Amino acid sequence: MKFSTLSTVFMAISATVFAQNSTDTSDDVVIANIINGKAASTVQYPFISQIFRDFGNKQFSFICTGSLIDQNYIVTAGHCVNDENYKLLGSNLFKVYAGSETLLSPTDKRLRTVTKIYTHGYSSKTPELDIAILKLSSPITAAEATPVKFYAYKINDNLPVEVAGFGVTNYGSNTPSNQLLKTLISVSSSQNCTDYGVNWSSNSGPQICSESYTGNDSCQGDSGGPLVAKINGNRVLVGVTSWGTNKDSNSNVLCGENVIAYYTRSGYFLTWIASVLGVDYKKILATY
Repeated sequence: MKFSTLSTVFMAISATVFAQNSTDTSDDVVIANIINGKAASTVQYPFISQIFRDFGNKQFSFICTGSLIDQNYIVTAGHCVNDENYKLLGSNLFKVYAGSETLLSPTDKRLRTVTKIYTHGYSSKTPELDIAILKLSSPITAAEATPVKFYAYKINDNLPVEVAGFGVTNYGSNTPSNQLLKTLISVSSSQNCTDYGVNWSSNSGPQICSESYTGNDSCQGDSGGPLVAKINGNRVLVGVTSWGTNKDSNSNVLCGENVIAYYTRSGYFLTWIASVLGVDYKKILATY
């Protein structure tokens, strides 16, 4: 789920770097509107994760995308595990899985329960700290998925980045994509980033700004999903899908063209993430 604006309701939704003309074989299939997405696979995203929430009476529904960062932990957006009043929800309300490029059924036996949720100060006063780590009841095996490494280097406007998730493919729809989708987006540091994001100051802080002029974007259901770059041919985690809004205040379309979006910069939280995992940060850092 990708927030529309910081004041709207909670919505369920989402070295070598990318070349504009990818050689990935799965790029052949273009699926209309992540928004303007292409089919992606677990070969490219071996860490991709799905998060389901119990909305009552053990009725689980897909709510967010995430990334496996350790065999026992998944990172996602803070708003995925908080209610509309920024209250942290119980870990018993969530089930997760990593390593499937197709959306699982909420009753799939492979889903793990969540035993603990870690956040880092996410609140109505600090919405830019939009990150959470979920500890799983049992580890994801190496045969199922591979944890992603973290990108903690300078982020320039010309850094080629890609976002992936199971979110809706058309704004306003409530139906997530059954197929993992990806799309290239553009990093920005324009004045618009400050004008529309009161908690954004630069792409070196806790948030990364992106502007869409092509229609490529993440949307509901993609929240918590990976924003990635490539190092030595491998996708590494740059950020986590957080929220966005249309630059036209009269528009109700909050995903796609003319949208400005913000991603939680995972590298900003690297030492905290490492402390939760109980490892040295160098172990989870992507290196050239």
